[in-house]
Amino acid sequence: MSKNIYALIIDTSSEKPFLILTEKHLPIAYKELTSKGKNFTFQLLPEIKNLLKEEKCSLKALSYIAVGIGPGSYTGTRTGACVASGLSYGLKLPLISFYSLQSYASKMIGKFHVITSARSRGIYLIEGKKTHADTFFKKKPFFFTHILAKKYLEKMPRIITPHFEEMKKIFTFTTLEKAKVNTLYLSEHCYNKYLKGDFSLDHKVEIAYLQEANIT
Repeated sequence: MSKNIYALIIDTSSEKPFLILTEKHLPIAYKELTSKGKNFTFQLLPEIKNLLKEEKCSLKALSYIAVGIGPGSYTGTRTGACVASGLSYGLKLPLISFYSLQSYASKMIGKFHVITSARSRGIYLIEGKKTHADTFFKKKPFFFTHILAKKYLEKMPRIITPHFEEMKKIFTFTTLEKAKVNTLYLSEHCYNKYLKGDFSLDHKVEIAYLQEANIT
């Protein structure tokens, strides 16, 4: 009998942090967290334990931890990364990282762009394409000022964002769509990275927020 492969996915880079519990490539529980603020670091671990308890799963049953590395909120992203790294170290588990924008992968066939707010500085953007077989992303997100983003995106067919209300005040694109977390894609993506050995064994990840911005 094959071993059940359970995993915990954490993303705290946005104002709507979330947890996903997976079994192999499938999501079995999703929890959007509403607690934010100065004490969020201390609230995250109890939220994780509560989710596992609700699903009758334990930390020791996990095979790996996955965490969103932004770009996004500096404090939020670091909170998730620190908790994920701590769990990975304490449980001696592989640590997988993913760009947070990948959480909003399109469910429709074709090319798409995911954009998220970088506050007054501009936006973060990642380009993707969904086929019948898989979803592909460009290697890393880019940073755009609002002016450059308008020029770059005005002729793009599909633009999806979790910050719909904010973005529609800045951009007048008719192709702007409201995005939700694609739990199935994210679960499959992290599971495939685990199977390929694409993970960290030193329990460290590089935060995308801290990488040099790419302005096109």
